[in-house]
Amino acid sequence: MDRDDPTRIRDIATRWSLIRKAHAGDDTSATSARHALVDRYCGAAWRYLLAVTGNEQIAEELFQELALRMLRGDLRHADSSKGRFRDYLKTVLVNLVRDHYRKRPDGELSQALPDSLASKDVSAAIDDESEFVDCWRDELLQKTWTALGQSSATLAAVLRAHVENEDLTAAEKGMIVQGMLDSPFTANRYRVMLHRARDKFAKLLVDEVAATLDSPTEAELRQELRTLRLLKYCQRKT
Repeated sequence: MDRDDPTRIRDIATRWSLIRKAHAGDDTSATSARHALVDRYCGAAWRYLLAVTGNEQIAEELFQELALRMLRGDLRHADSSKGRFRDYLKTVLVNLVRDHYRKRPDGELSQALPDSLASKDVSAAIDDESEFVDCWRDELLQKTWTALGQSSATLAAVLRAHVENEDLTAAEKGMIVQGMLDSPFTANRYRVMLHRARDKFAKLLVDEVAATLDSPTEAELRQELRTLRLLKYCQRKT
């Protein structure tokens, strides 16, 4: 992982520290941490619930239930020694979906339950994590794009022009960026800024992923990036 600095990674505040703070009591600090948890994970949770139910109304109902549980502090049983928080969160979401369909007397709704969640054994659904991994991955990428835009509008515009117009020349992409920023942008400047944009995006993405783990080693972080199919974004382009 070319962009990784082990010293910098150790300094990243992990989401596990936020989770522990959220369940340390009922004071203002804990309440704020719980709200931060909802904000942090709402995107991935919503994507997953909508994907597995295929119904926006049901997904919204289940999402509100998840948010309520998080704000009440019901996720206090999450334990970093037992694995990644995303695995724990997925278990919570799977159970939410299955409980919803179990409670419905309508046979048609029961049949609508996705095959991956239909097993009586919840562990079978947990083993098939592709759907949730995709949602988690998409959310991490979205957060990284947001962070890049907040860090530098120029770098975000340059990288966006590259991603959305790969078949164009550097000069043509420079013209696109020039139109976006209302500032002169030559082909040479575009090439230099693209290198910087890729590097910045990779560092921000590594930070996002590292923050979801509990003080990860470089090897653990690399494996998580590989599992999420994000490692390619963190390898230097020649």
